[in-house]
Amino acid sequence: MRGVVSYASSVPAAYTILALLLSIVCLCSVVVANADESVSEDNPFDAGKILLNSVDEKKQPASPALRWKRAIDRDDGEALWRLISQVNVLGSNDKGKNALMAAAKIGDRKLLEELIRHGIRLEDKSLTGGTALMYAVLGNQAQMINYLLTRTQHLDAQSTNGWTAVMIAAAKGFDGALRQLVEAGADARLADVYQWSPLMRAIDNKHRGVINYLLALPEPGINQINENGSTALHVAAQFGDVETVERLLERGADINVLDKNSDSAEEVAMLNGYPEIVLLISQGSR
Repeated sequence: MRGVVSYASSVPAAYTILALLLSIVCLCSVVVANADESVSEDNPFDAGKILLNSVDEKKQPASPALRWKRAIDRDDGEALWRLISQVNVLGSNDKGKNALMAAAKIGDRKLLEELIRHGIRLEDKSLTGGTALMYAVLGNQAQMINYLLTRTQHLDAQSTNGWTAVMIAAAKGFDGALRQLVEAGADARLADVYQWSPLMRAIDNKHRGVINYLLALPEPGINQINENGSTALHVAAQFGDVETVERLLERGADINVLDKNSDSAEEVAMLNGYPEIVLLISQGSR
């Protein structure tokens, strides 16, 4: 009897295990059946879909309009020539820079004239107020600068930060371009939105040729004051530029101007550890 009871009691347990195994098999079948459907769902985290996309989807070539924008970004004259008959040439890049500005920067006069024939105007500006003349100066293109100077009405046009073509030349150290602009009538003293003059920018960037040229002008704006209350003498004293300090003093720089920290140029030199400049300025006060 004991054996019979033991056998009988094991039958339900066996059925229970069998039922559990059948449930697992059915569940797997459902998963397999729905596999294709899950891959087709719009699920960016589905590895199967990502794998299929990477194999099945072909990379689409960029449109002519997009390649045009990229060519402008890169100042790629050759690409612009190739695309000029395929696009609306008036299109610009995301910063509002157009193909004519790119042509000016690389000094391609034929491309620039072709773009003008297609309707781009020399007076057009980028979103930051950049002009063709500014881009020509940025590229330090002497012949292009001369060409544009005879066709540009606004030599002193300012960008959104107040920079002019003269300011660009001064800040970049392009003394030849600066000379071209000033001789054509551009203002060599026009300050930017921070009230920095071209002379201050040249001193700040240590461009000796530009500094010498500007200081040789009849009215170089030596005592102009920027938003910090500083003059060109303050800037030169801050950077320990002995030669420029000497030239400024010779041209009559005002040594008594105090900046917003109530410091004179002499005190600025002292604070920055330039005793030679401190001596120069102190001698100039006698």
